[in-house]
Amino acid sequence: MSNSHAGGHSLFQPVVMLRNHTAFSSLESELVTLDTFWEESGRPSIDFIKMDIEGAEPRALKGAQQLLQHNKKLTLITEFCPANLRAGGTEPEEFLDLLSSFGFRWAAIGRGGELLPKLPKLEGGNYVNLCCEKH
Repeated sequence: MSNSHAGGHSLFQPVVMLRNHTAFSSLESELVTLDTFWEESGRPSIDFIKMDIEGAEPRALKGAQQLLQHNKKLTLITEFCPANLRAGGTEPEEFLDLLSSFGFRWAAIGRGGELLPKLPKLEGGNYVNLCCEKH
């Protein structure tokens, strides 16, 4: 669990102001869904995805429906930061429900890499990574 935002970039207005940073800049960039990228790549078999996109995780998953349905055995490691999810317009519980709706079983990853028996309480900009598995 951490609240370090070094190198953090987001599609949304920052929730937590970074120390020693008083101005934020923006950069326009093209976005493509994972489904589009996967299709254009020839629909390869995917068994692992690492996702840390500062609260846009639900949007990315919704843009990966075909990829997620086609790849039955898949592990997803994703950041779970309630503050960032809310900034992106999704309640944390909605995100967990979305993961479940795609057939993932999830568990929080502890500092030592162990899977935790329950989700820790996260306040402010604190986050935890989730290990999500489909089998």
